[in-house]
Amino acid sequence: MFENLTTPEELLAFRLGSLLSGEHDSLDMLEELQKIVSTEELRSVFAEHADETRRQIQNVERCLEIAGKPGDESPSPTTAGLAKEAHSLLRKVDDSLQDAVALSAGLETEHLEIGTYTGLITLAESCGQQEVGDLLAANLREEVEAADKVARALRKTQGLT
Repeated sequence: MFENLTTPEELLAFRLGSLLSGEHDSLDMLEELQKIVSTEELRSVFAEHADETRRQIQNVERCLEIAGKPGDESPSPTTAGLAKEAHSLLRKVDDSLQDAVALSAGLETEHLEIGTYTGLITLAESCGQQEVGDLLAANLREEVEAADKVARALRKTQGLT
């Protein structure tokens, strides 16, 4: 759809489409990691964030509607790469390390999303799309909280809390 981005509005629509694709990738990964971890407490961490991610997807879809631009769900090679790396590492590690690898993978994804949302909020505001910025800011707050929760769980699995 976008061969050559020439306006901030086109860039915003393209990046929102890529974000939408990335959030779908993240949701798939969260659902897979939820099955891998060894405790109900860790499954709950991933399940809760999967629910948040579903709402975040709805917010991003709404952002595209508000911006009046169709999203083409441009592939998100970074989120796909993070998922691929996690799967590869999970196949290599001993079962006793699975929780740490799963949580680390989740944390890496959260930090990518935090950076993406931060940049998109600024872009939306510069395009005069305050409502889009507000929806993205709501998602950002959830991502920051999720990253903190995953980091605490990771530290706990390593006996550091």
